[in-house]
Amino acid sequence: MNHSLSQDVNNAINAFDGAKVAHAGCMLRLNDISEAISRCTKERDQAQEQSKEAETNWRTRFRNLRGEMTEELKNEHSQRISQMELAKEFADLINDLELEQKTEMLGCARTAKKLLGAHKHAFVTYAEYQWSQALKNLSPSLIRAIKLKLHALSMATTLEAQSEYYIEPEKVVSGLIGNKLTEVAKQCQFDMEIEPVLEKIGLYYPSLVGVDMALMNSPIKQQQLCQELNEIKKQRQKK
Repeated sequence: MNHSLSQDVNNAINAFDGAKVAHAGCMLRLNDISEAISRCTKERDQAQEQSKEAETNWRTRFRNLRGEMTEELKNEHSQRISQMELAKEFADLINDLELEQKTEMLGCARTAKKLLGAHKHAFVTYAEYQWSQALKNLSPSLIRAIKLKLHALSMATTLEAQSEYYIEPEKVVSGLIGNKLTEVAKQCQFDMEIEPVLEKIGLYYPSLVGVDMALMNSPIKQQQLCQELNEIKKQRQKK
C-alpha cells in the first residue's frame, strides 16, 4: 500500500493488479491449450499418414504372399492397427482440447472485460484524487488574480448588465481559466520516471493480444457460447 495515496486509490490499484493476475493466468492456460492442439494435430496427421502408408504396404505384401501370414506380416499388421488407433486417440484428444479451448476463451473474454474496467476505475480514481489535491493547493497569487478579475467584471454599468451580450463575471472567469488550463494541459508531457503511480496503472488500456474482442464485447455471444459448451458437455456425459 502507498500511504501517500488515499485508501480509494490504493484499493483501485490493488483491484487492477488482481484483475491483471487473473487475466494473465487465463491467457496462459489458453495459450498452453492452443499449443497442445497444434502439437497434437501434427502428431495426428503424422500418425494418419503413417497408417495410410502402412495400410498400402501391408495390403500389397498380403496379396503378394497370397494370404500367407508370416511373422513379419503379422507384426506389420499390428503396427498398422496401432497407428490407426493412435491417430484416433489424437483426434479424440484434440476434440477434448478444443472444448477446453472454447471454455478458456470464454473465460479470457470475461477476465479481459474486468481488466479494462479495473484499469479505468484505477485511472479515474487516481485522476480524481490528484484533482482534489491540486484544488486544495491552488496558488495564492492565482486566487488573488481571480478575485481581482471578478471584481473588475462586476463593475459593469447598469446598461451593460442589461445587454443581451452580458455574461456573468463567474461564467467569464470560469471560461477563461478553463480554456487557459486546458490549453496548457495539452502541452504537458508525463515523465514516467517521476510518475510511479501512473507507470503502474498505465496511461492506456492494457494490451489484450489473443483475446476474442468480438466475444468480449458481446454479452449475447458469451451467453450463446456458454450454452453451446453446456450442451456439448451434456451430450458427452450421456455417452
